[in-house]
Amino acid sequence: MPPLIAEGASRDDDRGDDRKNPPRIFGERESIRGIARRLRVSRQVVRRAIACETGEFHYERSVQPLPKLGSHVAELSRLLEENERRSRRERLTLIRVWEELRELGYAGGYDTVRRYARRWQRARV
Repeated sequence: MPPLIAEGASRDDDRGDDRKNPPRIFGERESIRGIARRLRVSRQVVRRAIACETGEFHYERSVQPLPKLGSHVAELSRLLEENERRSRRERLTLIRVWEELRELGYAGGYDTVRRYARRWQRARV
């Protein structure tokens, strides 16, 4: 049975950036799903890193693609700004914002709008 902690390491050690070495985490008997959740990457990326022979794996997504939302970003930002100016009681839920965006021709899903709205709100703070 493999050790729960990598050889020569203890739970108190400074682990540094775990993104650089998912195979070491996997050696600690953590599931691929758990590693993906902790590192905020897909399970497929974790599998590739574990399969990498050197154990070193570099993954950086430079730009988040917005294939369907791309042409509607300005309209969505305008809707979010208008919504933020309203009093709390009169504000629209993100479902309603998504429905208004669909009336303007957006064909994408609600989850894309929700994720964009969250990033938009964090950037404003």
